[in-house]
Amino acid sequence: MAAFHRQHHHGPYLFQDAPGYAAALPANGYYVAMEHSTPPHAPAPLSPLVPSLTSGIAALSKGLRGTSSALRDSGARQRVRVEFGTSSL
Repeated sequence: MAAFHRQHHHGPYLFQDAPGYAAALPANGYYVAMEHSTPPHAPAPLSPLVPSLTSGIAALSKGLRGTSSALRDSGARQRVRVEFGTSSL
């Protein structure tokens, strides 16, 4: 992801759940994506490949379910209150 931070200047975004996204990927590898090695000499701006919206929502939902499950324990709720000073839990 260093290539994203170094060279991305609002290049066109590509979304993995959009029909035909693979055809829009630059054949020379000049884009940024997780598990993709962007060539170090790739010129800016680079297009970021955004994971599918549905997979992002699924990952967020899984994390929220885990957090919710952990907070069912009164000891966990108390640790959150102590750490963050909230009484709404």
